[in-house]
Amino acid sequence: MKLFYDVLTLYRMELDDLLSRFDRKPNQDELEQIIGEIRESISAFRHIRRQLELLEASDVESLFDKVAKEIRSSVVTINKPGTLLKGKNASSWITEERIRNDQWHYWTRYKEYLGRQGRAFDVLEELDKSTQTIAELLGDPLSKNAYFTKGVVVGNVQSGKTGNFNGVINRAIDLGYKLIIVFSGIMDDLRAQTQDRIEKDVIGWGTLTNKTKSAQGVKGVGQIREFGNDSGIFQVESITSCDTDFSRRLLDANFAFANTKILVCKKNHSVLANLIYWIHTSIPEGHERMDVPLLVLDDEADNASLNNLGYKGIEYAGKVNGHIRALMGLFNKKSYLGYTATPFANILQDQNEGISDFWEIRYRRGKEEIVHKHALTESLFPDDFIFKLNAPSNYVGPKLMFEHGQEEEGERKLPIISIIGDYRIHFPPKAKKGQDKPAGMPESLKDAIDCFVLSIALRLSREKVLVNTPGYNPHHTMLVHVSLLTDWQNSAADKIAEYLEGLQKDIASHSLNDENGIYARLEKQWNRYFAYEVENIHLHLPEDYHDQTLTAKEYRKDIIALLPASVKDLEIKAVNSERGHKLEYRVDSNGKGKKYIAVGGNRLSRGFTLEGLSVNYFIRCTSHADTLLQMGRWFGYRPGYVDACKVFMDSDSLDKFNFITRTLTELEDRIETMNREGLSPARYALRIRNDHDTLRITRPAILKNANTVRFTFREKLVETYRFKLEADKLKRSWEQFEALLKEYSAADNLKVEESKTDGKATKFYKIRTDKDGLFRFLDQEHSFIATDSFTLGEIKAYINLANDHGFLKNWTIAIQMSGSGGKLTSEVLQDVDLSLRSGPGKNKKGVPGNYYNDLLLDNIFRVASGRIVTTGLDEAVNLPEELKSAAVDEFKKAQADEIIKTEKISFQEALAKANKKTLPGSIFRRKRSANEGLLLVYLLNVKEIFHDDKLQEKAVKEGFDFSVPLIGFGFSFPANDNDPGGEFLVNETQPDDGEEEETDELDFIDNVDEPVSVD
Repeated sequence: MKLFYDVLTLYRMELDDLLSRFDRKPNQDELEQIIGEIRESISAFRHIRRQLELLEASDVESLFDKVAKEIRSSVVTINKPGTLLKGKNASSWITEERIRNDQWHYWTRYKEYLGRQGRAFDVLEELDKSTQTIAELLGDPLSKNAYFTKGVVVGNVQSGKTGNFNGVINRAIDLGYKLIIVFSGIMDDLRAQTQDRIEKDVIGWGTLTNKTKSAQGVKGVGQIREFGNDSGIFQVESITSCDTDFSRRLLDANFAFANTKILVCKKNHSVLANLIYWIHTSIPEGHERMDVPLLVLDDEADNASLNNLGYKGIEYAGKVNGHIRALMGLFNKKSYLGYTATPFANILQDQNEGISDFWEIRYRRGKEEIVHKHALTESLFPDDFIFKLNAPSNYVGPKLMFEHGQEEEGERKLPIISIIGDYRIHFPPKAKKGQDKPAGMPESLKDAIDCFVLSIALRLSREKVLVNTPGYNPHHTMLVHVSLLTDWQNSAADKIAEYLEGLQKDIASHSLNDENGIYARLEKQWNRYFAYEVENIHLHLPEDYHDQTLTAKEYRKDIIALLPASVKDLEIKAVNSERGHKLEYRVDSNGKGKKYIAVGGNRLSRGFTLEGLSVNYFIRCTSHADTLLQMGRWFGYRPGYVDACKVFMDSDSLDKFNFITRTLTELEDRIETMNREGLSPARYALRIRNDHDTLRITRPAILKNANTVRFTFREKLVETYRFKLEADKLKRSWEQFEALLKEYSAADNLKVEESKTDGKATKFYKIRTDKDGLFRFLDQEHSFIATDSFTLGEIKAYINLANDHGFLKNWTIAIQMSGSGGKLTSEVLQDVDLSLRSGPGKNKKGVPGNYYNDLLLDNIFRVASGRIVTTGLDEAVNLPEELKSAAVDEFKKAQADEIIKTEKISFQEALAKANKKTLPGSIFRRKRSANEGLLLVYLLNVKEIFHDDKLQEKAVKEGFDFSVPLIGFGFSFPANDNDPGGEFLVNETQPDDGEEEETDELDFIDNVDEPVSVD
């Protein structure tokens, strides 16, 4: 192993030198040539040559092959730089005089540790830059002045925020912070997992969880370099451990702050009370506060930390929020840094000032009750900065699975989602505790378990290659999330165990060639769920996603013989408070990992990393989309097995994931735009607070002050993409629409115009009208259904309000004339080709695609990708030529600037790449006058919606007239800095479904007033 790291280190040094000669990233052929040249150079080193001579030729080849795989992965993975929104008082204070490069002891050790783990060059470089940027924005721990800095770091779910998190901790230690408190979720399992990561990434010492028996010793970064003793560098100390949170027995411990102390704690009011008591009683006599510089890092900062009671006024706070602010109020110098993937609630929380001697905490010492009154700091709103991390190119995130609204032409989603609907009898969405459980289990859950067994076999078939690649994970996990209620989880776990036992017996006893046996049945499952995906996965991955280990496999040749090993030692765990099962990812003496089917709810839904997660059976009834996104444990990194992954969910959950992914994408773009404009977190907060979609995705408790929360559709494209298809209604809708067009035609207000943008031309029938004319179209009978994105009533209310303030007075109604769905039959509209939006089909194996059964059984048609609007160019239809050109030029320049950040190429080369980017409609919305609205109309071919024999038979039976089109709308709203918005009524548009009250799984209750015992 030492020889491998020696060779890898030399490779990296040589590679850095060779790559510096390129003004761009090398292509694949050039990279292979470089790898070969470096091998020759390294092999000539005397100390390396002597060690190689002691090896067999095959071992030498294996060594260099393993190193080459690491190098390929390191070079081809790219990581776009992060984006910063900075408050007016935030400034950098780290200078060469303040801290030299050779003083980054902890940070340098951590970076070297990550390099040895195979982190890509770009990823390490970006981590270096982003952690220093964040550290610079925290308060200076050596300052003689008091301060309170607050920031939030936003990253994708399961994208590696913890790597940045721990990087900032390492830098904070080097800079002089003496007390670092990490708040990690509300569950013991997550806290222990975070403690373990910090011991590996920061401390270098702690519980050795990879052994059969737990023991204390050197781990992680400590194996690179040990601090303390004779090193001349102090050793940071952890007060908590993997087994122990900050508890009562630590209260009387006398911890000196000569060396930095780290605590990893749950966000539990009792734990926080213990911390407050400890700090409060440690303040030196004659001092009001501690002078020790404090850094609080709050993981999953949108969960539990927020002030859910601030809407009542300045003197109210949620229990955990009040305790955190009371804790920070005990220090003169403090920094608060939150990390989250869903920052909406953090931005929407009520902002308020600090209050002196307001927060009351009661303690019990023996029979005596002690009452301490504490000052609350101001709110945890990130006034100083918001930093958005970008995931590297090998991240498998929401945009690869769900609609994000900015799909490039020809972009395909990962074919890993299967829509289910047969779970409702077995796992009712509104099940109650103690309710009788139906016998058996849904066929879809059996399919998911079969897929898990096959996914293990697929990964085992690549194991010899994968074990030598960066990011190799020996563990296998399936997540089953069917209810928040523990008794339903336990029932599901028992049924799964029973099914698995039968599967294991059949695999052990049946013949491989039995046509009616288990191997033949699993072959059908392979053909249904894996054959196409494994063969064609590269067609569904982005160009910059590189994984040479995704080799095609065949069931009979590569998989079938591995099925007995796949089901061996497979464990079922019900991870909840009642059964107390834990997921302990330990590697045995043979290097084999764990195989778990984990059934759970809250304990597995936030932050906790499920190692080697490949199959997910996911049912979650929630109206809170940010909660839903956090439960997407299937996001992350899947080296060598992204094609082995499967997600089983219902169509309602799929719609919600699509909705929040589109909203997140828009907000990311907004951060980029505001960064270029130099705007602050406060301005970003205003935009989010007013954003219609954002207000729909977070928890009602954050939004209870409806009088001060307003929504707007400014700069939005709102599309009708779900329709209830009824033959009579479709016919009436078209007759009314055509009659209205006749009126406009008779008044010479229906004209054909050609819109040319960026060298492309599209024809539209155009009508110029006002709000009342627009509403005549909207008030006619229609077939579209309200979605998470809008209701028609909300749109009309917003337009009325805008009109009252002098905006959106003028409207263009543009009917697209060009399409690929055949000619329209119409008395008014001539030479119009219908738009083509095919209904959900079946794949090559005859399996219904997403939403197929919704159309077949319920007549609900959903447009693929949620896009009724053909292209962003359509939104330029009512813009003057000079504004079109300006929008296109500005977009391409901004794209070129972004490309240059990650590629060493000239501006002209970057511009050539930017020219290939799809133009988004948002660039035209930003240029349009605040008084100009646009309604895009698309006429869809109904016959092509009912496109296969089964669907067409249904359509004919129900009397659909295929000459009548389906009418779809796209509302394009302009940007408007003076937009009035409208009142957001939480009770009407976002009811709280009470789901959180149904669970008994929480480790603590947040709002209890019992005194905390400190004996």
